Amino acid sequence: EESIKEICRERGIARTELTAGQVIKIEENLTLKVLHPLPGDGTAGNDHSLVLRLVYGDCEWLFTGDIEKDGLEQLLKRQPLLQADVLKLPHHGSISSYDEAFYQAVRPQAVIVSSGSRYTNHPHPRIREYFLQRKIPLYATKERGAVITRSDGKTISIRTILP
Repeated sequence: EESIKEICRERGIARTELTAGQVIKIEENLTLKVLHPLPGDGTAGNDHSLVLRLVYGDCEWLFTGDIEKDGLEQLLKRQPLLQADVLKLPHHGSISSYDEAFYQAVRPQAVIVSSGSRYTNHPHPRIREYFLQRKIPLYATKERGAVITRSDGKTISIRTILP
């Protein structure tokens, strides 16, 4: 983090730290809401990851960075209404971010997990099974390549680069 700050300082690049409660209006019907971390919360590592909700019309995406179980529990205490149509799984689908209460609060219609071939156990089989049992499609980038969501503000379509 310090090296990024230094590079920005040297190059005159403006930097903004995002914290829970901030809302960025991108367009009339498109908003990015910051859910985590809290300002000055003092957490470090993965539990300091950004958690963002993108709202476009009636459609919602939840992007969870690398937040892990402790961070998810704190988020749920502060923000019990986390429902989103599409969930980007926390921490590459690692077991350290497995939290059924969180998944139940989000109630996604689709799940995306970003991981590469070096992540042999991501998403973790327990996480994969959780969504499989509930017939919620899971799109893993290591298997399907890039995952692209498209929306008109009323519905969301998902496609992948690989079949």
